[in-house]
Amino acid sequence: MMTSTETSTIFKTESHIVDIDDDDDDDEPKQLRSILKTTRNDSEEESTIYQIKIIISILFLIFLAPFIVCDLYYGYTDSSCIQLYPKNLNINMKTYLIVSGYSEIVILIIGVCGISSISIQNIHTHIIILNTVILRLFSLFSIIWNIIGSIVFWGTVYNAHDCDKNISTYIFVTLIVKMISNLSHLSQLNKNNKDTVSVR
Repeated sequence: MMTSTETSTIFKTESHIVDIDDDDDDDEPKQLRSILKTTRNDSEEESTIYQIKIIISILFLIFLAPFIVCDLYYGYTDSSCIQLYPKNLNINMKTYLIVSGYSEIVILIIGVCGISSISIQNIHTHIIILNTVILRLFSLFSIIWNIIGSIVFWGTVYNAHDCDKNISTYIFVTLIVKMISNLSHLSQLNKNNKDTVSVR
């Protein structure tokens, strides 16, 4: 027979075991709630980033679309003055406008691909680097091409006074906007390079 002391010890031990089991049961819902909360937060952040990417892509499209449409339209349809060639240069405004239009389409595609590759969960580093390199090369080409376009337009076409007012105004304004955009982009690249050097 067990003494009262032994019986009391057994009951206490069993009670302790029950308490431990109860604590484990209490911890499981807490862990589940924590996991669900983390998953919900990640989902909300992904949704927010997705919306931001759409907005940025739309703004990028809104900015470039008028240049793409008008460059290609005037390049293929106008015949008032864009056929003129400057002296000692085998490029006219027709060539400039058509090449500009298609290069802007490529820049738009690369930009949208770069924006879509941004993510919290999976950072596609190789895609971002590739897009950055290609975008910089096209930006450099755009700067050189716009300088050539400015030389052809203001050096030959604009002084000849053979252009229709609509296309003359369009080229005049867009060349200024494009050059300002190029200078702004160059300034941003220089700033990023300086920041990178200072971090190192």
